[in-house]
Amino acid sequence: MNDSERDYVLEHMASLADTLHKECLELGELIEDSWDAETVSKRVGRYEDEGDEIYHELVFYVRDMGIYNDHETGDLMRIVTDIEDLSDLIDDLAKNFFRYNVTTIRDNATVSIINCTAAASMLCELVVSLRKSRDKINRLFKDALELDHYKVEAGKIYDRQLNKLFTNETDPVEIIKWQNIYRSFMDVFEGFEKVSESFARYIVNAE
Repeated sequence: MNDSERDYVLEHMASLADTLHKECLELGELIEDSWDAETVSKRVGRYEDEGDEIYHELVFYVRDMGIYNDHETGDLMRIVTDIEDLSDLIDDLAKNFFRYNVTTIRDNATVSIINCTAAASMLCELVVSLRKSRDKINRLFKDALELDHYKVEAGKIYDRQLNKLFTNETDPVEIIKWQNIYRSFMDVFEGFEKVSESFARYIVNAE
């Protein structure tokens, strides 16, 4: 992989991370507009479609340039693929609010939505730093691991959410609805964990 090819991959990675961040910002609209979950879901879905286009364009480029078997290309594409998978998980989470006809956001779900946006913002910063700091890549290792902390916190929140749900809720429909939504949040943060691990692996291999 030469410098031009690396720059192309990193440029698309940054675009994909930015699109992911926009998905999370749209998801945040549910805090105020939970009554309009369908519209929010559609907006998130449009960004997810954008992300798909960015991803596929990059896959075709890597194939056409014949660099798919390059070691560094493989590490970078693993990050890109994990970000694209994460985009799908956020889209699915947004759709669940519409599927389950959620009209009011529970307080403990608000925290998870805010954390999604914060984690996506950190991811964007990490990708930007990766593009700018090629000669000082080892300094990014701590930042890559920091992204994983959101998943650790999400696990604690998930346990509290389920405990509160099964302790206080008596409507079985509400229990099923929110249990699935809380699980979707956990899936998202496990997706951030995968991205974090892929970044850390790339940084170790690139040193």
